[in-house]
Amino acid sequence: MRRDTRLRKRALAGLRAISGQGEMLGTLVRVISSGKQALDAVMLEMGRMVAEEVLHLELELKLSFSR
Repeated sequence: MRRDTRLRKRALAGLRAISGQGEMLGTLVRVISSGKQALDAVMLEMGRMVAEEVLHLELELKLSFSR
């Protein structure tokens, strides 16, 4: 199997783990058809999701130490 195919399969598996497969595939189709503007919007949304999760984890960590 070619290297780029393996990397693509790994990346797709990671995307499936982050979000539901159907939702992410719909997003990828929208990005491919819309180009750079859609890609920028998706990256911004994913960045927000990561930031929210980090803040949530920090809050849980602080709460667990305060008990």
